[in-house]
Amino acid sequence: MDSSTLQDIERLSASKNLFDYNKPRKPVVIIGIGNLTMSDDGAGVQVAYELMKDSSINSKVDIFEVGTRVFDLLECLNERKKAIIIDAYRGGKEPGALHRFVFNIQDFKPGFDISLSLHELTFADAILSAKDIYRLPQKIVVLGVEPFKLEAGIELSLPVQKNLPKLIEMAKEEARCQTG
Repeated sequence: MDSSTLQDIERLSASKNLFDYNKPRKPVVIIGIGNLTMSDDGAGVQVAYELMKDSSINSKVDIFEVGTRVFDLLECLNERKKAIIIDAYRGGKEPGALHRFVFNIQDFKPGFDISLSLHELTFADAILSAKDIYRLPQKIVVLGVEPFKLEAGIELSLPVQKNLPKLIEMAKEEARCQTG
């Protein structure tokens, strides 16, 4: 990530990433999760920012990055039909490998786990804790990229950089499946 990318992120986050409680929520939401200052952990956030720049997709779905903030994630999920969550995901494959998981809200039961961390809670724990409070989507799709490095730094590793365009296309395709 170079300085122009950081400037784009700064501009987008100020203009497009804020919740507007007066604005109707679109049925589909794309949410980037991760930490931009921990190398490959920022992949989900970078994908969200790239999608925000694409009017062909951002006019049909809501797009947010929530970093590692659990309550922002839950607020973004509220009152949606479908959620597409993008993050770095350690699944034991080669760095840069892409992952896709599809869950129904009923899949989230005590003991259920998918190895996504929101630092404060696991993703599954966050969903379980919110099932009775929020109106969560029936379908949750998790798209992940296998990280190579999770250490301080703003640059994505080469294997993750190489597959980021594919991850962006996967997210667009998931959104198209619901929005037509």
